[in-house]
Amino acid sequence: MRNIGLFLLAMLLTGSIALAQNNNAVVEQYGTNLGIVTQTGDDNDGFIYQGENGDPVTNTYMTGYNVGSWIEQTGNRNYGKTEVFHAPGSSEYNTLSQSSSGNANATKILQIGDENVGRQIITGHSSYKAATQPVAILIDQYGNSNEGWQSTVPTFGTFSIQDMKIDQDGADNFAKQVSVGGRGSVMKVKQDGNNNNNSTVNPMNVSCTGQVNPLALSWTHKGSQDYSQYQYGEYSDAMATVVGNNNNTAQYQETTTWGGGYNDAYIDIAGDGNDAVQGQLGHHNLADIDITGNDNVAANSQFGNSNIGDIDIMGSNNCAGIEQVNDLNTGVVYQNGNNNKGLITQHPAPPAP
Repeated sequence: MRNIGLFLLAMLLTGSIALAQNNNAVVEQYGTNLGIVTQTGDDNDGFIYQGENGDPVTNTYMTGYNVGSWIEQTGNRNYGKTEVFHAPGSSEYNTLSQSSSGNANATKILQIGDENVGRQIITGHSSYKAATQPVAILIDQYGNSNEGWQSTVPTFGTFSIQDMKIDQDGADNFAKQVSVGGRGSVMKVKQDGNNNNNSTVNPMNVSCTGQVNPLALSWTHKGSQDYSQYQYGEYSDAMATVVGNNNNTAQYQETTTWGGGYNDAYIDIAGDGNDAVQGQLGHHNLADIDITGNDNVAANSQFGNSNIGDIDIMGSNNCAGIEQVNDLNTGVVYQNGNNNKGLITQHPAPPAP
């Protein structure tokens, strides 16, 4: 009787509206979650799955977000999927068993345009113990053939990320985010333009520095896939803001201690054809890249703790790289003009025992 009651209650809190032909909307819920799918156009797909039978989740209100999982699609051949569950032994993710107490998940996908793809998966509960500060992940896509992909999975005591957003306006942009743990953490990608992070059109290339590729550090938890943003840790921020076309950004951050983190990575680009990469393996590191111009390369690799790397480029066809190993290093590269190359490599020896 309990399972039947939960299913009926979920159905009462579920809405699905599909206009025009060839739409497919599926909502399946257990518990007291609210899931709504609204689709206008042709050949749209919308799926919302929340919770597992016997292990329900409860979505609560957060300012600026609707409760539950909402998918709204306007256009042709869009695909949207949200998944919120707390199932031990998942075949896709190594999740932790959770109770419904304190869960506060909120997801939303909004796509306006043609052939867009949005995908979200939450397997952890609120980033804070208070249900008033829930997990919140959001995909906003306006334009054609954009693809946004998000996943947050729990660790460090079952916490997931606090705030994860993808905002894309243009055509053929791609953004893929994954957070392992992430209490108090934020990940945001905002791309306004075309063909940003589109590896089939413009592959990432930072080889001009001759230094270690920041994405090739010895990541323990990332797996084999490539991402726009990857984080393993707590109280860390990764933010990339891009205005222009054919730019590539990647930000990887991983703590080397259980429950550590406090890494921050920021990328701001205004221009076309730029490659900006940051990799931080350790804790309490800061990486900042600012580019105004075209066809520049900026790469920052930091393996250790409490390091600072800052790259500022104003101009075109410049190459800048910072590679820092061990602790308490600071490297700054500033370029104003065209066709410059600036590199900093710091590998100080550890203190004698």
